[in-house]
Amino acid sequence: MRTDICKKIEKGIFYLDCGMGTSLQGLGIDISKGTEMYSILCRDVVVRHHTDCYMAGSDLIYTNTFGINGLKYTKAEIKEMITASLDAAVTARNECISERGEDLYIGLDIGPTGKMLEPYGDLTFEDAVNAFAETIRSADESKYDVIIIETMTDCLETKAAVIAAKENSKKPVFVTNVYDKSGRMLTGADCEAMVAMLEGLGVSALGLNCSLGPADMLDVTKRIASLTSLPLIVKPNAGLPVMIDEKPVYTTTPKLFASEMSDIVSAGAGIIGGCCGSTAGYISGVFL
Repeated sequence: MRTDICKKIEKGIFYLDCGMGTSLQGLGIDISKGTEMYSILCRDVVVRHHTDCYMAGSDLIYTNTFGINGLKYTKAEIKEMITASLDAAVTARNECISERGEDLYIGLDIGPTGKMLEPYGDLTFEDAVNAFAETIRSADESKYDVIIIETMTDCLETKAAVIAAKENSKKPVFVTNVYDKSGRMLTGADCEAMVAMLEGLGVSALGLNCSLGPADMLDVTKRIASLTSLPLIVKPNAGLPVMIDEKPVYTTTPKLFASEMSDIVSAGAGIIGGCCGSTAGYISGVFL
């Protein structure tokens, strides 16, 4: 039987997975129109991504559900994609248990809606809550261990997602926001305000992901670590991409990524992984 995920995190560094899109591209998938349909169309490739991450050292993998919400898809489409993505994750976990042990976890991945909330756009707060709720209600709770709300750039959208999670699931909720080097989100909220809000909403872990590489996240990591006693998540990109032949190429190597993540851990992060540009090799690199 798996250890409760929150108790497992208390025991030491807890490893997340790598970038879904980057990994699928490396496995030959065209992700130009998103990844969420591939749990149905190319199930074996998605399972391979998850197993690669588990075997590289990930304790938890994110389901292929980042872009699924009620503003983009019908209820039937959401149910089909969520079910397929959870089944792929469970299959991967079952394949890896014999070598890694029972303590392998699955996070139901919830990304932003892709719409701007009022007053920056025309999406109401209530409609945002409903969109996230549709995704969460469509997921079988027996197949995942935690809800991961990630890559959020707006304070209100973050709040809407957490409320939807709390109202429609009994699972722990982890949240990571996107900050610039100054510790601010796209719509202006700073990391101090977000920590206060997320603690008030009762999340189980919080932190930052995407946009920047580990070195550029270090100062914000230190600030958040000084503000909260909750487990701190840091999931950086593999540095900033450069365009080569009209494609983004991430130039931070797994070895450099691992070195910079050591500084992130020293700054207070206890839950770490990789976002855009990272592959399973980046996860295994932190064990070198």
